[in-house]
Formats: sequence, C-alpha cells, structure tokens
Amino acid sequence: MISSVNRVAQRRCFFYKIVMIIGLVMALTACSLTPNKQQSAVNNLASDLNKAQLLLSKKDYQAAYQEYKTHAKNGNALAQFSLALFYQNGWGRQVNQTRACQWYEKAAQGKIPAAYQFYGDCLKQGIHRPVDSVAAIKAYESAVSLGLFGSLCSIGELYIQGQGVIKDVPKGIVLCQQAAQKGSPVAAMRLADLFYQGIDIKQDYKQAAQWYAGLAERKIAKAQYRLAEILHQGLGVNKNNQAARYWYESAAEQGYLEAYLPTAELYFYAEENPKNSKPLPAYTAKAYLWLTALLKRADNKELDLKAVNALHKKVLNIMPKQWHVELDKKVEEHLKHIEL
Repeated sequence: MISSVNRVAQRRCFFYKIVMIIGLVMALTACSLTPNKQQSAVNNLASDLNKAQLLLSKKDYQAAYQEYKTHAKNGNALAQFSLALFYQNGWGRQVNQTRACQWYEKAAQGKIPAAYQFYGDCLKQGIHRPVDSVAAIKAYESAVSLGLFGSLCSIGELYIQGQGVIKDVPKGIVLCQQAAQKGSPVAAMRLADLFYQGIDIKQDYKQAAQWYAGLAERKIAKAQYRLAEILHQGLGVNKNNQAARYWYESAAEQGYLEAYLPTAELYFYAEENPKNSKPLPAYTAKAYLWLTALLKRADNKELDLKAVNALHKKVLNIMPKQWHVELDKKVEEHLKHIEL
C-alpha cells in the first residue's frame, strides 16, 4: 500500500512532468514573438491556465479537462494544445488520436511550436486528414521557424523514407544531423537508431555508439542501454564489459526493464573470489538486487523469464540468507523510485 508521503511524491512528480511539457511550449512560443509581446503573452498563458494545471497535477482529469476546454474555446492556443495531450495520452478518457490531431491543428494556428510538430505527424500518418507529406513538411518548417529544431529531423525522415518526396537519404541524414547539433535529443536518437539498425543507410555501430554516448550522458535510458549493448558485444568498438555494465546499470536504475538481466549477469560473472571461486560478495548482492527487481516487475508483463529464474536460483544458492532483509528493502526502494 502506498503511503500518503509516496502519494504526494507521485503527484508532485506528475505535476513536474506536466509543467515541463507546458513550460517548454510556453518558452518556445515566447521566442516566436516580438520582444515587447513576449512577457505579456507568456504571463497571460500562465495565469489563464493556473487552475487547470493544478487540477491536472492532482489527476482530477475531468475537472482539468473542462477548465482547459473553457480557455480553448476562447482561443487560448496552449489550452488547445493541452486538450490534444488529453486525447493523445488518454488522461481520464479513451485515447483518440483523431481528436488529438484536431486540437493540435487548432493549437498550431495559434503558433504553438510543438503543436506544429504533432500536427505534422498527424498529416504524415493521415490520422485526421488524408496523408499529405507536403503539408506535413510545411508544418515541420513552421515548428523549426519557431525554435523547435528537432522538427528538421522529421523533415529528414520523409526524405530518408521517400514519403511524399523524392527519396534522398543523404539529405535526410544532414537534416537530422543539423537538428541533433542544435541540441535535439529526439534527432540524435533517430540518427543513432538509423546507424544501429542499418535500415535505409549502411549500418555503422561506431557512429551509433557516438550518438548514443552523447545521449547516455544526458541520462536517456534507451541510449544507455543501446550503448551498453554495443560495448558488451563489441559491435564496431572494442569490447568493454566494465563500461557495458556501468551503462546497463544506469539504464536499469531508471527502470529500463531490458537492462536488468544483463546488469545482473555482468555482475555475477564478472570476477571470482580467489578463495572459493565464487562471485565476489558485493557482485552477488548486486546480481540479486537486479534479478529480484526484474522478477517483481515482470508479474504482469509477457517476458521470457527462463534465463532470469535460472540465474536467480544460482544467486540464491550462494547468497547468505541473512542478506535478504536488507537487499529486499533496497529492491522496494528502487521500485518505489521508478514508480514516481
């Protein structure tokens, strides 16, 4: 049972996520206005939606939705963008991508940069209107003009795939590189994935590792996991199990499920105690922590746990029983942390 303290922490964390999304949108919108209009416009957006944001932070979805809707009908583009998020994420209602796209389109008319990005995605996928790659590119270009440079890579993807435009992979890669160089983590991840997967371009693990490394340093769990895979398997780089373990564990600490087992394996099979040929005690404890956490999280997930259970059994066979209480406490702390 979650304590009242944990409930408050969860609510606060949820609120911060919402504030980050809406705050980024507000900041980018301010950048798109003339200096004299910036502060007043941002202040108006913030003050108008204070009540709605507070209700949303409390997960009072119905009341928050009605509050946002009132402002959206009055032309508040940020409120319109927020309503789109309700439908996209299923906050208090069924996910409805068509309704989300309709609200993104309205918000884009109010020059919300992220709304242009999502509206472009809607047009690219043909969600609420027929597929229209030319219009999607125009929407992405509008997002870029308002400071959302990651949209350059969205244009780049259309060229890479040849969707609605003449296929031009080099041009697409350049656009994604420009976006990544301007600080877009989404573009950097797309580049890393392209080089890692080798779809549409020549597979290049070394370049993939470079892009993943930059993202890993920014604590992006997927990048940490992929970088660990490359180092663990020696794909295009020198094999380095110690570095791989570090990045696997970094991803696992953030709750990236796929990273738990390789983290445990690299601890359990890392070094043996010269006195008894068993894993070092500290490494045995680490292996137990990650395997136990994985088994607890896997209860409601379709995972093949054969290898997990086999290694867990080996760990239990050599681990002193008196360790369980303290280590199980750490497992619970980890699980609570990633739930927030």
